Amino acid sequence: MEKQSIADKVKNIDGKESKLLASFNEASLDEERFLKQKAKVHWLAEGDANTKYFHNTLKCRNHRARIDVITNSNGNLHEGKAVPKAFVDHYVGFLGKEDISIIPITPELFDVRVDQAVAVDMIREVTVDEIKRTMFAFGDDKAPGPDGFTAA
Repeated sequence: MEKQSIADKVKNIDGKESKLLASFNEASLDEERFLKQKAKVHWLAEGDANTKYFHNTLKCRNHRARIDVITNSNGNLHEGKAVPKAFVDHYVGFLGKEDISIIPITPELFDVRVDQAVAVDMIREVTVDEIKRTMFAFGDDKAPGPDGFTAA
């Protein structure tokens, strides 16, 4: 009798914990959505104008994508204006040469193959319903990338 009572209490606690966890997760998502919207509002208000905020944002984005220092394959460090030349030298080193040994393409090169059913599925006609479901599955706050699709 007492063991049954303890088991019921444990189930009750597990149920409460599940509800609280679901509630917490929903609150976290709400907060994240709110902060995203707040950031968008700030960008719309300040970002499109020719303001200090706009120019600082551009500087930050450019600095994030910039490579200031690079080490080449010999271990030499290149900084400043030498960085672009180091990149060019690197790619000329293996892309700018004629390929000496050409391996003929044979089926043995490809050890992982697609099942015939999957291959047929890959070349079938795509239905309008599939396209619609895919488009509506994108996130509400995701803009399409350069290929027309969202990142996640």
